[in-house]
Amino acid sequence: MKHYLKEALAVNSDHPRTHYILGLEAKKQGDYPETIRHYQQAIAHYPPSNRYHFNEAYNNLRSAHFELGDYEKAKE
Repeated sequence: MKHYLKEALAVNSDHPRTHYILGLEAKKQGDYPETIRHYQQAIAHYPPSNRYHFNEAYNNLRSAHFELGDYEKAKE
């Protein structure tokens, strides 16, 4: 699946859902810096009208910071 997601980013590097899913995949592998990078990209590109997915990515971003022990960023 990761191969297809990378192809999707080659077509549209700002696609928020693709970044979100890659963040989920990175989290499964325990790669929290990569997780954070993808969630930040998802948050940056979700349209304001898509509050559900924006909030979902934001909550997962805070969770990744928590897993890294960065409790201050987890509370932001």
